[in-house]
Parts: sequence; C-alpha cells; structure tokens
Amino acid sequence: MTPAEMETKIIEELSVFPDVFECMTFLLESDKRRPGLPEEAKRDELLVPGCQALVWISSEQMDGQWQFESDSDAPIVRALAGALCRIFSGCDSEAIGAFEPAFLDKLQLRSQLTPTRQHGFERMVERIKESAK
Repeated sequence: MTPAEMETKIIEELSVFPDVFECMTFLLESDKRRPGLPEEAKRDELLVPGCQALVWISSEQMDGQWQFESDSDAPIVRALAGALCRIFSGCDSEAIGAFEPAFLDKLQLRSQLTPTRQHGFERMVERIKESAK
C-alpha cells in the first residue's frame, strides 16, 4: 500500500465522526490499543529533535520496505506519530521521500494542535524521511 493509500484509509476511518473533537478523541482512544516501544528501545538516538514532548521513532528496512514504530510521553503526540508510522510503514524509500501527509488538514485536525505541536508533527515527518534515505 502506498503512503497516499494508507493516508486515505486513515481519513476514511476518521471521517465518520461529525466533528473535529470526536475525531481527535477517537484517534487518541484507538492509539491506546497500539503497543508502544519497549523501554529499552527508547534510546536517545531515536528521539525526534524539535518536539516539545519526548517522541521516539524507530525504523527498520526489510526487503526494501521500511517499518516504523513510535512512542511518546504525550498522548496526542503518540497518536500522531502512530498515524505517521501507519502511513509510511511498508513503503520504499522513494515513496516515503515523495509523500507529504495531509490528513491533519483534510480532517481539520491541525486547528486542534498548538503551534508547538504542529512544529513537532513536521519534525516527526522529517525524521521518518531522513531515516528512509
């Protein structure tokens, strides 16, 4: 599945909610079921610089496809990082480098984030793209 296809799937999952608050609540609640990184995997080199919260993104390439996992000490950041990992996992470096996630804007979620959180989201995207080079 391409990043665009996975993003479309996420947008479809979240579009059923009548307002932004319910959409964000579902994103947060559904992320609680996702396993985070084990404590031993939360190494300094996996920290995403420029984020207000602590956020770790790990990457591994297998057979030309990248797999990403994430965790954070802030629930909203954890949920956003998890969504990004879903979008980019299973893709090759070229597809990752060429794709710019737009689900925050398409779902009108960006307005629910502080400027600092928006900046952190962009840093997470950059980290994933850098890891996949």
